[in-house]
Amino acid sequence: MPPTPRMRRAQRRAQIISIATRQFAQEGYHATSMDAIAACIGVSKPVLYQHFESKLDLFLTVLDEAIDNLNRMLATLLDSVHDRRERVYSTIKSFFMFAVEDRNAFDVLMRADNENDESRQHWRDALDSFADTVSRSIRRDTEVTEAEANILGHALVGMAKQAAFEWSRNRDYDPYESARLVGILAFDGLSAIEDPQVDLHLGE
Repeated sequence: MPPTPRMRRAQRRAQIISIATRQFAQEGYHATSMDAIAACIGVSKPVLYQHFESKLDLFLTVLDEAIDNLNRMLATLLDSVHDRRERVYSTIKSFFMFAVEDRNAFDVLMRADNENDESRQHWRDALDSFADTVSRSIRRDTEVTEAEANILGHALVGMAKQAAFEWSRNRDYDPYESARLVGILAFDGLSAIEDPQVDLHLGE
């Protein structure tokens, strides 16, 4: 194999992250080796260690970049709407859109809970951050308390994550129609919370 042309440091780092994202998405953390990543890029393994201290460091960098990109997508969608229904739909849509537009990064996120303690904590912290973003949006449009908004924010994020993950396993249905259906379910439930006529005792 001919030597790979020299790149600027930032370009090489971005290339490593891109290739590593694909490898981790397809093979998982434990089955992916630094040798395999280096071979895919066409460089020697020491080149990887010029940019990352270890495979774990590289994996957490990949994970954090995916988290940052999803967080930006969520915040952008929420900031672009001013209607309750659209806010709920935008929360759901952000996860589906990310799964469509960056499949490998989405798959890395969905693996994070099961790979190692560090990635699990990074992902759980990210979900809390996403939920905080949604909770603040809910409070702008409703009269629920901060504690109630926190629960609802986590519920919406959890619903969005799980629904998008289920869709991503087969990808045999329109993702945005899927997001719309989940959004309808979430919004109707959210609307009913403020309705004094709704009295669900749930087995009390």
